[in-house]
Amino acid sequence: MLRAELVTPRGRKSTVDAVAGKAPTAALRTPRSKRATPIALPLSNRYSRPPMSTFHGDVMISTEEIRAKLTVAFPDAEIEVVDTTGTYDHFSVVVITPAFAGLTRVRQHQAVYAALGDDMKQRIHALALKTAAPE
Repeated sequence: MLRAELVTPRGRKSTVDAVAGKAPTAALRTPRSKRATPIALPLSNRYSRPPMSTFHGDVMISTEEIRAKLTVAFPDAEIEVVDTTGTYDHFSVVVITPAFAGLTRVRQHQAVYAALGDDMKQRIHALALKTAAPE
């Protein structure tokens, strides 16, 4: 047996008996009485997120505003915009336009993202896209 003197992070000294070759880990643990206790929040605060205006750093966007931006970029398109959750940040968009003829699906989606601009980074959290050229 060895006698070791340990200094805690707060400067307290303690002497422990240790077996040679093994670290005296028991002395390094914080006693239960000194551990921080978790704060219990009411259920309403624990699982709810902040208002959308502070959550995204900007005001909410409406389906009409999204449709207007897409109509400017694709004037001859059939456009359908649905707010899927009712929180003005999750949307489903269908865009059918001749401008997509010959483009891959990735290029079609990139064109829609470009039309929405910075709103994709700030005001729109999730966007489910369906794009196609008319048959």
